[in-house]
Amino acid sequence: MKSIKLYNIDLSEDSSSLAWFIKHFSSLAVFHLKCISCPGFEDLVKALSCCKELQELSLEIFKLNTEQIITLTQSLKSLSHLECLKLSGGSEMTQRGDLIVQLLPSFPSLHTLQMDSCLNNDSLHILAQAAKAGHLLRLRKLLLNDNYTVTDLGWRRFFEGLDNLGQLSSLSLSRGNSVSPVDPGEETIQVLVRAVSRMPCLRFLSLVGWFSKEEDTKLVRALEESHSSLVGIDLHVVDFQPPDQIKILILKGIRSVFDSTFT
Repeated sequence: MKSIKLYNIDLSEDSSSLAWFIKHFSSLAVFHLKCISCPGFEDLVKALSCCKELQELSLEIFKLNTEQIITLTQSLKSLSHLECLKLSGGSEMTQRGDLIVQLLPSFPSLHTLQMDSCLNNDSLHILAQAAKAGHLLRLRKLLLNDNYTVTDLGWRRFFEGLDNLGQLSSLSLSRGNSVSPVDPGEETIQVLVRAVSRMPCLRFLSLVGWFSKEEDTKLVRALEESHSSLVGIDLHVVDFQPPDQIKILILKGIRSVFDSTFT
């Protein structure tokens, strides 16, 4: 067996059995797992570390704790043939995503990297440094969606350092419509444009959820004319509306100010 793909399954009782199963397929090349939680996660990734020929790893598990992330990091060190790495995390992964990013030089054949809800300002900066140092020369797809804790400054530092991605064809930095947009400053937009100009093979750029005003997208949209290979930019502008509970709190705050001022 060369490929195992498991989506939306309940591993609350069977994760140890899955780990035992994987140990008997050391020639495994592809492993995908999507689930809410995986109690035996440490045993599972230790078993995966025995699959020295693994080329594609996708883990969408949204309740990893720090110890599990550390175990994942240690296991990834054994997978030097990885060509595709896709991870989706939660709050703990966001805080410890740097542990994963620091391993990128260990994957010289990596052509696809996806780290959704995994990064903060510091780990994003480390990723840019890895690219600039020439550790991601074969990368064709870079997907960093829903990294909500990254600030405007964090994105600016990322774009400033991002380089040596000559084969990159797809870059996605999108955000969900239910959160406030980045609304990057002019300086951040300028360094983004310069970073994209250093990617000669880039064909698709996704910045969904970045802007709340159409007029702020002009510089980025102009890339479709100035960039020789870019054929598509997704810049869906977000008309962000706070959730009802937040609206209520805002209204209460306004009323309290009004009452204290005029009574």
